[in-house]
Amino acid sequence: MYAVLYAATTVLSLALLAASSRRNIWTIVLLTSLLFGVVGFCIIPRDGVYIDMIRFFDTLDSARLLGGNGIVDRWQYLMANWNYDGVPVAGIILAFCSMLDNNGWINFLAGFVDVFAGLYLVAKASTRLDSKSALVFGAAFFLVVFNYMSAVSGVRTNMASSIACCLAYRHLVEGRRGAISYLAYIPLVLIHPFSAIVPAVDISALLSKRHRGMIVVAALLLLSWPVWQTYLFSVFEAFSFIPFFGSLAFKSSQYFGEGAYIGSPTVFSRWRSILLFIGLAAFVLYSLRRTDSLKSRYGTYTAFFLCLCLGCVQDEEMFSRCTSVMLFVSLPYMVRLWTVLSASDARGSVHVGQFMVGVGLAAFMYVNLVDNMRAGVAYVVVDFGFESLALLFACILVAVLADGTVGLRYARASRKGLEHARP
Repeated sequence: MYAVLYAATTVLSLALLAASSRRNIWTIVLLTSLLFGVVGFCIIPRDGVYIDMIRFFDTLDSARLLGGNGIVDRWQYLMANWNYDGVPVAGIILAFCSMLDNNGWINFLAGFVDVFAGLYLVAKASTRLDSKSALVFGAAFFLVVFNYMSAVSGVRTNMASSIACCLAYRHLVEGRRGAISYLAYIPLVLIHPFSAIVPAVDISALLSKRHRGMIVVAALLLLSWPVWQTYLFSVFEAFSFIPFFGSLAFKSSQYFGEGAYIGSPTVFSRWRSILLFIGLAAFVLYSLRRTDSLKSRYGTYTAFFLCLCLGCVQDEEMFSRCTSVMLFVSLPYMVRLWTVLSASDARGSVHVGQFMVGVGLAAFMYVNLVDNMRAGVAYVVVDFGFESLALLFACILVAVLADGTVGLRYARASRKGLEHARP
């Protein structure tokens, strides 16, 4: 049932995006993201399996039972008893969700945010190209390759990192920088510290533009991650009396280094991350070689991320998480890649190289789709009840109201433009 629900939502979303106009494209992005939030709301873990979703559900149940009646009381309970003192924003999110009776709300939030972030990057990149077909392809690529079930189950990591990738795009491509703008990264880091990687690479790319020698230094540091990660973790340990660094030290001991006891459950999961990275790297590099449509700072940022992934390839958990973030980083290039592959020469023919890359891209998307569906079916079941139906209608209503608001503003802007144009 999960595979059918996800596939149907994907097809519906692509149809809506294909039918969208310049006026309502962001309304459609909002609606499709809400629909994937509903998918998250409907899924629950299968009996006999353990995924992160279960841990978050247990946390919410505990907060309702023992955390008191108010949201502040439950937040304080989570801070004191569930180790959220180092990530207080994550504690606030969970405390808020605990005020709602259904645990599916945490999945709804994660699903909505993750998909919105991906479609945001696709819509931004396709708008710069003024290409509807690039929009639809970019959305299809993201929804097919994105491991929705894993991201929703893990809640914090993807949610914080995906939003951070959107901020990086705004900084490096759209030029929206400044101290206040960079402060937006702070609450994301306080959802999950791993997301700090994005602003670190973002700032490194910006500084490297001004000091070319730093490109080599930064790339070497990222490629040599295993060499200096031990020293970085020792810094976390030294400052562990501060809750944030204490959380970093604890997570580091769980996931990274020789003493790690949490990692990819199977060899297959390990190879899946490697193949995902190889595919993304190949298509991004091909797009970079064929076009310079993106500003060089974003190109440097992307290259640094590729170096980071290569540097941590032997650390399976770090590599897996970096590769997941790399998907969001690569989306503007995938949008551009569509325009490269669909272009023809003066005689209307497509080169053999374009055809081969297209075939490889189709195979890459198919393999990821099958694997993501397999994982979803294996770990979760769909529980679609009256509450889910009511939520679905509520999401549609929100989108309709948003579209009406956008339409009104669009009409007013058009009238003002006509008035200014009159002699």
